[in-house]
Amino acid sequence: MKAIAIDAYGGVDRLTLRELPTPPVGPDTVLVRVRTVGVNPVDGKIREGHLAALMPNHFPLVPGWDAAGVVEAVGPAVAGFAVGDEVIGYVRRDDDGLLDRVRAVAPDGVDVALDLFGGDALDVSAELLARPARLVSTADPEHVTRLGGSYVFVKPSTADLGVLAGLVDAGRLAVHVTRTFPLAEAAEAQRLVAAGHVRGKVVLEV
Repeated sequence: MKAIAIDAYGGVDRLTLRELPTPPVGPDTVLVRVRTVGVNPVDGKIREGHLAALMPNHFPLVPGWDAAGVVEAVGPAVAGFAVGDEVIGYVRRDDDGLLDRVRAVAPDGVDVALDLFGGDALDVSAELLARPARLVSTADPEHVTRLGGSYVFVKPSTADLGVLAGLVDAGRLAVHVTRTFPLAEAAEAQRLVAAGHVRGKVVLEV
């Protein structure tokens, strides 16, 4: 498959256009031929390695969580999607092993905990905090609220994306695209987003 990827953390010069193996289709996953990708500020932070402790990645790393395209293959356990479906997705994949990393870097406790995974990781983070109110999650609103913390950010949700797509189709929601780049110019797109003056979305066309 054609993709933009990096082999090590660093600046936008690390981004290169290349051919990578097509991902295998698991029993509960789908393979999507991506047509467009949203470029977000978090892409630059991941590329530079600022989130490596909480969100470790394997290289080569293909940045980007927002995607739109067409389903090419469907796993046997998948319901609700078929080959040929046009889809949109927020495709962040959560990672296992956070518990040990939290304990390793903060055995004596922390002042603030920002959770990006939810579940058991929230319980561990809460145990390391003197004040539960300083626990913030971007992934598990109900759990973090029960623990006395706060929920922020976004969470992958097929249902929510379906509602948004319906509003767009009905003409009730317009997505402002500031600028569109070809995939080969992903570095320039990330530079534009990193400058902090973008209103709306920056998009890569595949």
